[in-house]
Amino acid sequence: MIKKIIFEGIDGSGKTSIIKELLKYSLKQGLKCRYVDEIEKSPINKILKKMLKKDPFFRQKNSFKTSIFETLLLVADDNFRNNYIHNENQRKNYDLFVFDRGYLSILIYQALIIKKDYKNSYKKIMKYIQKILFFDSPFKKRDTLFIYVKTPIQICIERMKKRDKIYLSKS
Repeated sequence: MIKKIIFEGIDGSGKTSIIKELLKYSLKQGLKCRYVDEIEKSPINKILKKMLKKDPFFRQKNSFKTSIFETLLLVADDNFRNNYIHNENQRKNYDLFVFDRGYLSILIYQALIIKKDYKNSYKKIMKYIQKILFFDSPFKKRDTLFIYVKTPIQICIERMKKRDKIYLSKS
């Protein structure tokens, strides 16, 4: 039985809107559901931001590459969310967890940054990051459904402009 659904997709693709409708439907069906917000909104994020403010490497204007450090923080954040949710489930016995993004976003987005920063050792670094992400996951893979929301880029850009009141272009 599916216990965890992870919605992935670029900003503005409609993940959150689809999740809201799925949650409404699931509740009407009598399922006890738990929405898990995007990565940057997890409880551990406040701790990470505080730590980063004091980190000398982030305050310096030199060529120190932070992509691996940033990736490991995101991995720690993802691990925290999964373990926190798993423990919460043991207390409250939810039928379904619906995640707005998960570790695939970390792998995809961070891989691009790490590839740019560490051309020669990029594949080796990403292999280790994958091992860390999949280590000791409280959710079994067979209980997880991944849904990628594919939306044309121009529609995503228009949605982000409207939602975030910012100007974006394709280039």
